[in-house]
Amino acid sequence: MKRIMLLLCLTLVSCGKDDGITPVSFVQLLSNPGKLEGKRVSVFGFFAVGVGAELFIDKVHAQFGDGASAITVIDTTENGEMTFNCQGKYVIIKATFDMHRGLHSLKDVERIYEPGKPPCFASQ
Repeated sequence: MKRIMLLLCLTLVSCGKDDGITPVSFVQLLSNPGKLEGKRVSVFGFFAVGVGAELFIDKVHAQFGDGASAITVIDTTENGEMTFNCQGKYVIIKATFDMHRGLHSLKDVERIYEPGKPPCFASQ
């Protein structure tokens, strides 16, 4: 599974820009957040719900609730459809990366999808 994730992350990074969205690895977001703040990004991770909706580096970190390897996903849907439809899956999220008071988050989510499948969430 780690090999698949690494391959996907490398593929995302090497593909260049897509509609103004910069493909980045999860590690890039955590290690150099200032460089990406306010930019539209595409990132792969494990989407889980605990205290809130979060994208983790992988399923194991999600199971342990490892906040240091998580990015908050801001769900602004009225009924929580984004969180409900996408939780518990390895996904790619296209959104704006934000840092507020040192907290990493993905906001203004455009799309969440499992690689090779239709989106579990797409903004209108």
